[in-house]
Amino acid sequence: MPHPERTISTWQWPWAPEGLNWPKDAVGSATAIGEQPIKMLFDVKRGARMSVIESLTNLMFAKISSIRDVKCSGNWMWPAKLPGEGAALYDACEAMCGVMKELGIAVDGGKDSLSMAAKCGDEIVKAPGTLVISTYAPCPDIRKKITPDLKVPGGKGSLFWIDLSKGKRRLGGSAFAQANGRLSQLLDVPDVDAPDEFVTAFQCTQDLINDGKLTAGHDISDGGLITCLLEMAFAGNAVFDVDLPESAEFGAFPENILFAEEVGWLLESSAANQTEVQAFFNASGIPCYLIGHSFKQLDGQRKLRDENVFAPFVRVNGQLVYGNEHRGIASLRAVWEEFGYQIERLQCSPRCADTEKATLLSSEEPNFVVNFSVNFDVRNVLTFQTEDGVRLRVAVIREEGSNGDREMAAALHMVGFDVWDVNVQDLLENKVDLQAFCGLVFVGGFSYADVFGSAKGWAAVLAFNPATRAGIDAFFRRNDTFTLGICNGCQLLTTLGLVGQTGVKEPTVDVNTAPVALKHNLSGRFESRFSTVKIPKSKAMMLRGMEGSQLGIWTAHGEGRFEFRDGVTRLRAEGCVALEFIDSRGAATEVYPLNPNGSPEGIAGICSTDGRHLVMMPHPERTILTWQWPWAPEGLNWPKDAVFSPWIKMFRNAFEWCNAPSDVFLPLLTAVVKILGPLFLHRQPEPFSALKAHIHFRLETPSDQPVALGRYCALVNQEACKDELCSGVTDVGNDASSSSWRDQNGLAGFLTNFTRSLWEWDDSPVRVSQTAIDFTGKPTVLSPMSAPFNSNSSFRLPTIRQVFTSQNYRPTFPGYSIPSSFSSASNKDWDSFDGPDTELAERASGGTGNYEAVIIGITLLILCLLVIAVIFVMAIFRLRNLRLLGSSARTSPVSFSLDEMERRQIAVAYIADPPPRYQEAKPVCLEPPPSYEQSTVTATVTTTTEVAHPDATSGVAPPADSQGLHSNSPTSAVVVPSESILHV
Repeated sequence: MPHPERTISTWQWPWAPEGLNWPKDAVGSATAIGEQPIKMLFDVKRGARMSVIESLTNLMFAKISSIRDVKCSGNWMWPAKLPGEGAALYDACEAMCGVMKELGIAVDGGKDSLSMAAKCGDEIVKAPGTLVISTYAPCPDIRKKITPDLKVPGGKGSLFWIDLSKGKRRLGGSAFAQANGRLSQLLDVPDVDAPDEFVTAFQCTQDLINDGKLTAGHDISDGGLITCLLEMAFAGNAVFDVDLPESAEFGAFPENILFAEEVGWLLESSAANQTEVQAFFNASGIPCYLIGHSFKQLDGQRKLRDENVFAPFVRVNGQLVYGNEHRGIASLRAVWEEFGYQIERLQCSPRCADTEKATLLSSEEPNFVVNFSVNFDVRNVLTFQTEDGVRLRVAVIREEGSNGDREMAAALHMVGFDVWDVNVQDLLENKVDLQAFCGLVFVGGFSYADVFGSAKGWAAVLAFNPATRAGIDAFFRRNDTFTLGICNGCQLLTTLGLVGQTGVKEPTVDVNTAPVALKHNLSGRFESRFSTVKIPKSKAMMLRGMEGSQLGIWTAHGEGRFEFRDGVTRLRAEGCVALEFIDSRGAATEVYPLNPNGSPEGIAGICSTDGRHLVMMPHPERTILTWQWPWAPEGLNWPKDAVFSPWIKMFRNAFEWCNAPSDVFLPLLTAVVKILGPLFLHRQPEPFSALKAHIHFRLETPSDQPVALGRYCALVNQEACKDELCSGVTDVGNDASSSSWRDQNGLAGFLTNFTRSLWEWDDSPVRVSQTAIDFTGKPTVLSPMSAPFNSNSSFRLPTIRQVFTSQNYRPTFPGYSIPSSFSSASNKDWDSFDGPDTELAERASGGTGNYEAVIIGITLLILCLLVIAVIFVMAIFRLRNLRLLGSSARTSPVSFSLDEMERRQIAVAYIADPPPRYQEAKPVCLEPPPSYEQSTVTATVTTTTEVAHPDATSGVAPPADSQGLHSNSPTSAVVVPSESILHV
């Protein structure tokens, strides 16, 4: 899994000196590059040595195993065939090898281009000789690293200068000399004067990073010390106040100390670690100077003319050489960006470029908020791998050009899913049955290279193949499935018309009436940014419980601007807007680059009206781990040592939703009562038009004083309701129906609401200690009880107190009564009241005959047995389905499988034809084949079937997919009629 952190800080500056890769767990590798072509114009030997040193100082800020484990690749660009250049190349190579030996590193490869010259007329133009060193080394824990942006820990950071130049301040080959036209002067060039001292300083810095004592670091290279300071300040949106020590030799020329590109680097630590850091370097004999402090608040700033200024201040030997109250850090950053801004105006929309420039001047950092908590350990990447039970299957659908399938498979696997890789060709050849999965995920990328537009070719392939189209429609008709579309997958599902519909209960594939389209970004170019989004309240199942959170997320697309045929109002009213780009104040925005594509009202993602199908342009699967974030605010309310980021909850929500047991008890109870109830009540002399449920209950207050509060009577009027079950509270006394109510859930819905009403009593928790339900046809006389009910159209059960304190309702159950002096305010009387249990009282008074009690008991017993049997059968069927999900497919798809414990490296399993339906087959995961030399790919399953690639007989190597992996179902071209393309 590649590390996305090539940029740093909220401004996404491309100053991350090292790159990291993560093959498994937190172990990875670090890479860096070094080059000094201007210095090689003056002295090829010194330039070569400084190139090696720069590659190491760039690598140094990620904790590696050891400097002796560093290996290098050397790339030479040289006009070696011209007179004198061959000797210069030899000198540079000799110098490089010499310094590498002294440092304990080695070069193990590279490339050369030795014809870097061209003839133009009568002149020969040659490129300057250049050496580019690429270093790489093992990284035991990729989380142990620091970045160049100033963090200002505790509101005030300490800045250290590690100076290995032995007091020399050479300007030869520097950016300062080039900018001032002094390249023709014979200026002395910086060199590596003490390689052994460099190794010691390198190791000291590594040890402090490992111990967490440092917060930022940057090497002194092009531009010198002052440029290094400013780059750190720009990236961290902070300022500094430094006083640089200098010898008397250069005291009159501050440019020597400010712009010399000598070997050295700057470090930042907290004020608490200041003494320890300096002492650690000094104990090893390394020059370490405390040069000043970093700040983020105006209160800590140095004053000019009695005015606080948010600007950097630089002094040399106590003398102020820079500090301008009229030019703060934002203004300096704008000057720094001006050249890039002018180029950007030529590359993208000038309006967007102007907007981005104004945004940089605002100096406002995004505000991240985690508005939820989780019930699992976010510090352990294997949190969900030890769970028992069936692993639900999810298909990751990819097409030619898809490139987000690996990280999506990892995200889904980490939360507990059994992830299957399904190529579209598998669907076209009917090798995979989509009904075998509980979820489909359409990943990002550039399907068919976006030749027809984003996802147009992909949509045409699926929409105009009858079998595939029918399979997708059938999948969407199921109510136990979910769908996720990311980036290109979002473009696909909206083009197919499956997401974005309002007022449609079961969306189907229809490319001609899609209500949502994804257009080109307003900037006119591909946008890759770490944006800030807000999760509004919506019906999206996968974002449930995350409402109100403001989080960073990676975006990478060229056509991500939502365009709504019918506007946004209806979608918002239906709760279908699931994600929004926001500004620093948390408001949805259309301002570039906060909104990278220009979608109206900042919309970044939408969902279906039932919340099961979600599409979005950003990439949460690339942001689920904390180390994938290039920046996070210091005060983010999320564990500092967390492995998972807050986005993991989104995928875990999907797993928990799929794994939730079906709530079938109440609907089954309703149906059984409706059908079987009258059969056991035939002893009455007249046909009954009503079936009554007596609900007996006993409550306990928090003070554990039992309170018998009576019963409600639910009426099921079969003549009036016919096919729909009607339930409610009967006003028997007045023989009226005004107090009855209808609900689609029937008696089950009434019981649910009734139970909920118990918790409203006295505004405090009430525990139900005894409950019982009797079905009988004998009416129970109650006083009128219409008063406690609201007169508005929305029915709401009264609370227990409302019922028993109403002047219009006094229960007359035999054995006790409620005193008329009780009122809603007499809490003490209520807490002390203790009446007899209503069920015992009714039995004692002969309210229910013995014969009828036997019938009712038998009825309840049969009902319970039926419900238990149905639930058991459904559970067995569900378990069988989950275990054998997809066994109806003629050929199982290639499986993504991550190692259960430590390796966590994606392997590809090649699976043969499974046995007939519902006969379990357990594929064995194999490592990807080492080469294309083998013409037959085999796999072992329970049936020990051998599978050969279709091209095996011809000796042709099987084609590789977009990730370089072999697939047993190669993608072939799909011919679509031109008129169909126009419809898309």
